[in-house]
Amino acid sequence: MAILPQFRSGVYLQVYRCVMFEVVPFQISNFIPAYPWLSESVLDRFADSCSEPDEPIADSAVRHIALDEYLFREGELKTHVYRVEAGVICVTAVQPNGPPEIVEIVFPGGYVGLGFLKRNITNAKAVVASRVRCWPLSAIPELIEPDAKAKLKQAEATEREFAFRRKALCNLTKDHPVERVAAFLVAVSRLNEVEGRDPSIVPDTLNCGVVAKYLGLDIDTLQESLVELQSRELIEQCPAQGLRICDRNKLDLSTPWAWQLSGTG
Repeated sequence: MAILPQFRSGVYLQVYRCVMFEVVPFQISNFIPAYPWLSESVLDRFADSCSEPDEPIADSAVRHIALDEYLFREGELKTHVYRVEAGVICVTAVQPNGPPEIVEIVFPGGYVGLGFLKRNITNAKAVVASRVRCWPLSAIPELIEPDAKAKLKQAEATEREFAFRRKALCNLTKDHPVERVAAFLVAVSRLNEVEGRDPSIVPDTLNCGVVAKYLGLDIDTLQESLVELQSRELIEQCPAQGLRICDRNKLDLSTPWAWQLSGTG
């Protein structure tokens, strides 16, 4: 029984590309030499700058971040999305060996805390005394819709998180393809929810072959896993749309405990 016969390539393919970043130590002494255009005077100027939005979205709040203070740390539950209004925020990722990897440096007007997972996979630290405006995660679609740069940053954050979760997913479900597929569907559902789409629908813009490759499965194993999830009444076919997730909480419970702890559901 084929569940995904109509899946075709589409816009979602962008989340499967790998992203490479330059690795440099995260210390002020090394930070500036690694990026010579970031002089002390430039950092001071950004520390004093102010960029207020024309019409702040409701329910926003302002937070002041001291030099070297963390806005958030890897593994913490996401609570807000942030817009830098003054200062500089450096986003880093912990590496198994060696210094932290600098993912991006965010200046006034840029956003921090985008993506779709419930937990942060990076650290965000103030390079100078900074000020950020905070919104609830539910405000992400409204914030990025009129801002092309913010849309691009959301796509990049989503890509990083999918790559991160892909690695974790394959390690946790090496001999359990059904769990691997279930965790993937939960992640897609979460992404839909964050970006303002129906979280119960896995769209037919996904290509069956690409999904199988992404999950490290062959097509037959992917189809068999989907049939198994359907037999458990966790998913069902949704004509002209793709797949419908019947109960995301129950679907999440079929994934490994470590995956549930990571907060993707």
